[in-house]
Amino acid sequence: MYSIGEVFADSVRELCKNDYEPTTIERWVASKSPESRMEFIDKGLLWVAEIGDKIAGYLVSIPGEIVPLFVASSYAGQGVGRALYEVGVEMAKKGGTSEIKLEATITAAPFYKKLGFKEVSRGYYTHGQMDLRLPIINMVYQRGCTD
Repeated sequence: MYSIGEVFADSVRELCKNDYEPTTIERWVASKSPESRMEFIDKGLLWVAEIGDKIAGYLVSIPGEIVPLFVASSYAGQGVGRALYEVGVEMAKKGGTSEIKLEATITAAPFYKKLGFKEVSRGYYTHGQMDLRLPIINMVYQRGCTD
């Protein structure tokens, strides 16, 4: 059975390995302690996808934003990310804004583009207590826009 931390580590190590350097990946994995997700769990902002008795992925969504969305590599391409995304959008809409933003990894950007997000800029991950400058793509989705 995967824990949320194991899903994160596996997803980063296996799915992001073609887009980030090995040292960056290991620093990224080490940057998140199991306790770092407790705040989101306590506030009801973290959602998990389970298949059988295993956690296949998770996301955190706050009003107006999807924060992280990670899927275990063994479940990639099986609809887990899309199912989590749909929950994340519904939760993000609770902010009352017509725009939903996210910081996509280089790996995840094509996935979000297929779902209607548009790239607005590039930068570095801003959530959490990371001393690592992790390159990301800032993306937005505006409800009612067509592709």
